[in-house]
Amino acid sequence: SVAYSPDGTHLLSGGDDGSVRVWDAATGAPVHQLSGHTGAVWSVAYSPDGTHLLSGGDDGSVRVWDAATGAPAGFTIVILPGDELAVFDAVSQALAGASEGAWRWLGWNVVQDGRLICLPAETYGNLPPLRSVAGAER
Repeated sequence: SVAYSPDGTHLLSGGDDGSVRVWDAATGAPVHQLSGHTGAVWSVAYSPDGTHLLSGGDDGSVRVWDAATGAPAGFTIVILPGDELAVFDAVSQALAGASEGAWRWLGWNVVQDGRLICLPAETYGNLPPLRSVAGAER
């Protein structure tokens, strides 16, 4: 997927390697390489004002980026099995909200007695509902 910036100065592309790249449209020189997806990036877009980038891939996530810096911005939305959703802060990766049944798919990987185990998602308290994420509701 490719997209031009609203002002036509940059080109955004998504790749099979999981990266999102920003290019100078006049010279073809690379400006930013954004990484975070764990699979191919299928869709990319600029916000109408050109300040943010959006990418979505076959890893089931949608990511928001700062167009000027290439840094993660806002939230990362992860689509879970059974049409469940989890929303994470893009910078801290803290869980910001989840649909009612998301607990079935989320957990914490920890090492206990030298073994890797997965604790239930609600080990540290109830999952925050999606409506707590900027008024989002399902």
